[in-house]
Amino acid sequence: MMNKPIPSKPNRGRPRASGQDARQALLVAARQCFTQHPYPAVTTRMLAEHANVNASLIRYYFINKKGLYQHMLADVAKTFRDGIQQHLDTTDENPFSSLLTAYQRLVTEMPALPQLIFRELVFNQGQGRQVVIDNVIKPNAGFLLGLLQKYQQQHAITADVPAPHILLSTMSLAVMPILMKDVFEQFNHQPLDNRLLTELYQLYAQLLSDYFIHE
Repeated sequence: MMNKPIPSKPNRGRPRASGQDARQALLVAARQCFTQHPYPAVTTRMLAEHANVNASLIRYYFINKKGLYQHMLADVAKTFRDGIQQHLDTTDENPFSSLLTAYQRLVTEMPALPQLIFRELVFNQGQGRQVVIDNVIKPNAGFLLGLLQKYQQQHAITADVPAPHILLSTMSLAVMPILMKDVFEQFNHQPLDNRLLTELYQLYAQLLSDYFIHE
C-alpha cells in the first residue's frame, strides 16, 4: 500500500527567493504609476497589475500604498546618488559634470519625475510635501553638500561661495529645462531630446566650472 504524500504547510512567512524580484517589480511599477497619475488615482490593484504580482505583497513589503510611495522616492534618490558617485569614480570630470550627467540619466528614465516632485513641493498636490522632503531632498542634499564641501576642502572648488549656494545654482540649472520643456520646445522649434539636453548640461557644467573652479 502506497503512503500518501504529506501535504506541505503553506508558507505564511517571508516569500520565497523570487520575493525580492516581486519587491523590485513593485518599485518599478510605482515609478511608472505615480509619475503618470495623481497619487489618489493610483490604487494598490493598479500597482500590482503593473508589477504582475499579487496585491498582498504590497502589504508584506511596504505596509500600504503610502509606504510603497515612500520607498519608491527613496529608491529614486539613491539611484541619483549612486549615479553621481559612479561617474566620479570612473571619470576625471569635475563634480558639476557628474551631478548633471547623473540627473540626465535619471530624467531620461523617468521623464515625469521632476514634475511629480515640483507638484509635491510647490503645490502640495499629492501624498505630501514632507514625504518628498524626507525621502528625496534631505538625503540628496546631505550627500551633495558633503561632496561639495569635500571639494572645497581639497581646493578643487576655489570660489569663496557657501556650498548650499553652489548646490542651489547647480540644481536650478539642471531642473529648469525639464520643467519648462514644453515652453522651450515652442520657442526653440525643436524637441528637447536627449542629444539637446546633453548639449545644455555640458554647457552648464562648463559655466559652473568656470565660475566655481579657478585653475
